[in-house]
Amino acid sequence: MALAGSIYTIAKLPQSLVRLIFSCIMSWRYKVSVEGMKNIPERNGMLLLENHISWIDWAIIQIACPRPVSFVMHKRIYERWYLQ
Repeated sequence: MALAGSIYTIAKLPQSLVRLIFSCIMSWRYKVSVEGMKNIPERNGMLLLENHISWIDWAIIQIACPRPVSFVMHKRIYERWYLQ
């Protein structure tokens, strides 16, 4: 049952599998300490701005934030073949 449920979930929500894999890799490689989680509202939209300390900021934000995160970037960057 668990295997069938896992396959169904991966088929319907592939981004969840990607997030799980990146979470495992990043948690193994980097120590993530989250402060100020109480400042993130449970509902409604929010604007989360990062200061780009490193190239893995996007992954750390995905790991740390309990809500789904959507990123904004230049269209010419997003349309590169290896990012689609």
